[in-house]
Amino acid sequence: MDETTCPRCGETDDLRGLRTPEAAPPDGANGTPARIRVHCGACGLDFPRPISRCRSCGGRDVATRRQLMTRHPRGTLLAVTGTREVRLCPRCDEAVIDPDRDTPVPEHYLSRFAHGAEEAAVLPPESVPETSAASRARRARRHPEPTRVVVAPPPVADSAQTPRAPQDPTVREAVAQLLLDPRGAEEQPGRALVMVLLGQELGPSTRMSALDRPETADRLRAWVTGLAGGPVPAEAAAAALRSFSDLCRDRGWVAQDLAAELR
Repeated sequence: MDETTCPRCGETDDLRGLRTPEAAPPDGANGTPARIRVHCGACGLDFPRPISRCRSCGGRDVATRRQLMTRHPRGTLLAVTGTREVRLCPRCDEAVIDPDRDTPVPEHYLSRFAHGAEEAAVLPPESVPETSAASRARRARRHPEPTRVVVAPPPVADSAQTPRAPQDPTVREAVAQLLLDPRGAEEQPGRALVMVLLGQELGPSTRMSALDRPETADRLRAWVTGLAGGPVPAEAAAAALRSFSDLCRDRGWVAQDLAAELR
């Protein structure tokens, strides 16, 4: 992410913001916000907060999009899917920005606005003093070096294409698409929990093609019946599974109605 660093000593942790009173009145009477400055607790330097720029091209334009996130709090048996906000450069991250729809950014994509291009290594100027050993130790503990994974942009001829979902997704990927679909979310308050339990039941890495068979409907009906007395009412679970089956059939992932026994 975009990290503020002291230009004198390189400190990144012991920093705090200062509001300069002479830049604008505290109440903002003239309509101009006060200028924000940063104070370094390590060396005592006060410096203006830098303006966020793209680390790849240096541009100031920012586009915000949702990015898929998958967590495994209990190993690989349970997958929790969600989203987070990421900042993108309209030019450098154009490959994953859909101007017409709020299409989520792929899970493993690394924003070039925040991290820059893989080959764009920025070296510190020679005039900057060496960071103190204590500061380097704190920074190593708080900010370990991330593994850079940069997705190469598509060819120029295909730059306008929108990233597509896999033709034969896993249960985890299909569940993620349903959670991003706002239709029916208000009528199904427990849908997210049902989908987490469904992923645990079917296996998050199971391909949807392996479930495209008539006996899957019987299996899911028995599974919903077994939820009686649990945290999710059986009727809410049945409604969520009907939405899941409709989505999978609309996308062409399965031909069978997985919720045929629940309608």
